[in-house]
Amino acid sequence: GVECAHPSVPEDFVGLYREYCEENGLFSTGGSDCHSAEDIETKFAAHGGPDEWLDEILDRLGAR
Repeated sequence: GVECAHPSVPEDFVGLYREYCEENGLFSTGGSDCHSAEDIETKFAAHGGPDEWLDEILDRLGAR
């Protein structure tokens, strides 16, 4: 997969990265940069991508 929705990815690139994933059968992901106990409160599970990306991952993994 590609971290399309990582907080440090410029918004202008999110669509470009997503398009690349779609063309190449890759997952579109987003990281939280959660590296400490403090980060868990503010960053854990945060992403800039649409909720449908999670649905897509779960479907492709057969988790539904």
